[in-house]
Amino acid sequence: TDLAWHTDDGSVYTMVLQLAQIGVDYEGAEFIFADDINARSMQDALGTAGMFEPPAKSGVIFDAEVLHSITTLRRGKRTVLVVEFWPLADSWTDFQSAENP
Repeated sequence: TDLAWHTDDGSVYTMVLQLAQIGVDYEGAEFIFADDINARSMQDALGTAGMFEPPAKSGVIFDAEVLHSITTLRRGKRTVLVVEFWPLADSWTDFQSAENP
């Protein structure tokens, strides 16, 4: 399967840590992103798409609003850790509101 073009709505940044080694642990499942941060549709992204596959035990952090996708996994198992960084709210006010509804 593959992961269609999307953005990570709501978060500010996304971090992808590559835990498997391409060519050894798996084939395919390449990480593709829109080179143009203003691309907001698949058509826009296809014209500016770039491929980035970090080596095993490394990663990438990118703006969560950048369109990105994963191509089809052809063999093996691609293991990654994905972390989304969300904006901080007014945490003290939110905490007080949650404690005293």
